[in-house]
Amino acid sequence: FTRDTMFAGMATSLGLLMVFILKLCLMWDIFQIPADQPQKLLGVIPVDTFKSAVEYMMIIDYMDDFSKGIVDTRYVIFLVSGAALFLFSAVRILQQRKWR
Repeated sequence: FTRDTMFAGMATSLGLLMVFILKLCLMWDIFQIPADQPQKLLGVIPVDTFKSAVEYMMIIDYMDDFSKGIVDTRYVIFLVSGAALFLFSAVRILQQRKWR
């Protein structure tokens, strides 16, 4: 999305840091809401749905399983489809810049 490699590197590092912090928040159960309050995050998203979606997208857990020799086809399909999505996005952005 940017032509500046320094900005792209900093944005990537910031994104990875945010993923790491989110993983720590899930491990320490920060998103736990008392029973007397509504079980919605920001008043919209159910907490259980948010936690399960974030836990599914944690690539750190996939790499941990891969390092132990556990190859689950769900993980492989998720990672390959994510790579394909970002490659497709990059190609479309480059094609759009070509015609400007």
